[in-house]
Amino acid sequence: MNTQELREGLTKAENTMATLLRTGIIGLKDWLYWVGVPVGSPRCECGWPRQTPKHVILLCPLRTNREAMLSVAGTENYNTLLSTQKGLKAVTRWLISQNVLDQFRVAKEMVMEGKGASNRRPLMTLQ
Repeated sequence: MNTQELREGLTKAENTMATLLRTGIIGLKDWLYWVGVPVGSPRCECGWPRQTPKHVILLCPLRTNREAMLSVAGTENYNTLLSTQKGLKAVTRWLISQNVLDQFRVAKEMVMEGKGASNRRPLMTLQ
C-alpha cells in the first residue's frame, strides 16, 4: 500500500500526526532531548526512562482508552499500527484525543464541537 492510500480518509490533523509518528520526529521528550531542546530529560511523566511514541501508544499508564483504540485498529503490534490504514487511523485519532502534543488541542476541540473543515471561515477574502 502506498503512502497516499495509507492516509486516505485521515483529517489534516490525523495526517500530520501520522507523519510525525512514521518519521519519529515528534515532540515527545525523548526526541526533544535528543535534538537538544531543554526538556530536562527524555523521561516520561509516568517514570519510564524514555517518552517515545511506542511507549506512549502501547505502555504508558497515563493514557486512557488504549484498549478501545487497539480494538478498533485490530492489532497490538506497533509496526502494524503505523503501516495499515485501519491502524494508522485508530492510533492518530487516539493520540490526538490524549492531548499528548499541544499543537493538536485545537483539532481535538473542533472534533468535539462537531466543527469540520466545512465550518471554517477564510482568514481573508480575495477581491
